[in-house]
Amino acid sequence: MSVPAHEVTVSDTIQLIDERFSSTLQALAAGNFVLWVGSGISRDRFPMLDGLIIKVLEFLRSRIDPEAPNCKYRNALIDALDMADLEQIQKDGLDLLQPVDTWDLGITKTITKRLSGQYSEFLNIRVDNEDNDFLIHEGIDIISTYADPTITPDLEHLCLAALMIEGVITDIASANWDDLIERAYADLSDKEDGLAICVASHQLQDQGTKPKLIKFHGCAASAKDNPNYFSELIVARSAQIADWGSSHKTIAIKDYLKGLIGQKRTLMLGLSAQDYNIQYLFREARDTLSWTWESDAPAYLFSEDQLGAKQDDLLENVYRAQYNGPKRATIKNGSVIRAFAKPLLLALLLQVYTEKLKRIAGRAEDLRDEVLHGCVANGIEAVRDRIAGEEPTDKAKCVEFTSAILFGMSRVRRLTVTGVLANENASYMPIGLTTVDEIDIDPDVESSGLPEAAVALSILGQGLQKDTWKLDCASPASAPRACAIVCKSETSVPIYVAASGGVAGRLFADGVINDHSSAVLIHSEAVPERLQRSPGRIGNRRSGEPGLQEVSVRDLLARDLSSDELFQEFRMETSL
Repeated sequence: MSVPAHEVTVSDTIQLIDERFSSTLQALAAGNFVLWVGSGISRDRFPMLDGLIIKVLEFLRSRIDPEAPNCKYRNALIDALDMADLEQIQKDGLDLLQPVDTWDLGITKTITKRLSGQYSEFLNIRVDNEDNDFLIHEGIDIISTYADPTITPDLEHLCLAALMIEGVITDIASANWDDLIERAYADLSDKEDGLAICVASHQLQDQGTKPKLIKFHGCAASAKDNPNYFSELIVARSAQIADWGSSHKTIAIKDYLKGLIGQKRTLMLGLSAQDYNIQYLFREARDTLSWTWESDAPAYLFSEDQLGAKQDDLLENVYRAQYNGPKRATIKNGSVIRAFAKPLLLALLLQVYTEKLKRIAGRAEDLRDEVLHGCVANGIEAVRDRIAGEEPTDKAKCVEFTSAILFGMSRVRRLTVTGVLANENASYMPIGLTTVDEIDIDPDVESSGLPEAAVALSILGQGLQKDTWKLDCASPASAPRACAIVCKSETSVPIYVAASGGVAGRLFADGVINDHSSAVLIHSEAVPERLQRSPGRIGNRRSGEPGLQEVSVRDLLARDLSSDELFQEFRMETSL
């Protein structure tokens, strides 16, 4: 893909995954990836590294006492500027009595660029007799900044939480101090303790099947709640990074991560991997259980436009002799998904939905292979592409867009199996709590009515492909329990889906639909006998009269139809 990563859309990323990383998608949907995340996934919520450097520089500068010849803050600031290796003429051009944001922009950019590459050494600068962590807790003001309850989760955090709830991601390793992933998880699941947050070794115990968020550089929220225990686990300075994993508080965290690196594939998002402890951890894991290069399913992937120096080093460390000569360029290029975290995570979530729905549809009774691999797969993908194509160009609307996808999918899933709208505080309902491979062996799937519902979705998607109709998945006020609206010519037809006869009965009993409704009711099972069509049935949209149209997906599949015949029979039964 020639488009630079910062311009890549969700639709572009889906296409990229389909064309180049389909095996990666299958491995992720099967639960075989660990996501490693860094500050890049929170870049629109917190200052990035250059912003933190400016903040600390200004913290020191603003405290300089111009009357004190040996001011500790001036000395620390001079140490920082020396670390940036400025030329003397550049140093002479800085007025330390003026705010940093008024300094020459070119010089400021040089300072932040050079200090970003050695940020841990920068934060390790001593300020006379102050505490070693003075620049972290006072300069950055890490707890007030990163445990701020007014900062809300972004698209990345919502997608990560949804992927964990869907059961395809069981572990996330985070270098971030903020608590936005865990807050997104709590918001979606409506559970405060559904996610195991592991900062210290003992937090790995008694977690059962909970997904784990391993915060190996500490957690501001934990330090805020229990400063005596967790403050010292905030890792930022070079001395802390070098010593990480040596104490009883973190040694089990280190060993757990080392095991994950050997057992599961790695996808890094917004993480430069420049810290020594990360490099060492991957090198140490390699010596225990190594991966070899596979071009169709790389063991290590980076969400970047191009690899940074430390990411390049990591690949050499893990692949060793393979990462040499002509093969080095092949591995390097094959290890980069050129899309940043926002489009990549949303694309992966939509892809996981798609893969799950395909597998669920495949469990439908009497579904022929030709139909499954033709119209069913393509139709579900068409719905995916339709959703992705609605991505807003305004970044400020991305969270709203993501939430609409999450709760729109959850809403349809709930309506299909219950026929009842959830209250506004209802939790996110996943397509399933398991990986895609587990869907194939789940004994409850076939009797749930979901396979036929997934086939119905694929048929609606075929209509999109053929430009027979448009599909609106929003919930209109006029039909709040409809799963979708089919728009054709100047008519809009609500689509209701019933995974069981009980759901259909509830829709009738609650007065949501009746024989006079200008709507379509799709049954997973046979149409209940009391609701069977009759020659005198009220309404016929083909003759211009309103009336309820019903179709049984199970009955359609039992007719042994081809892909095209299935679509045409569906249209005939529903008058669409």
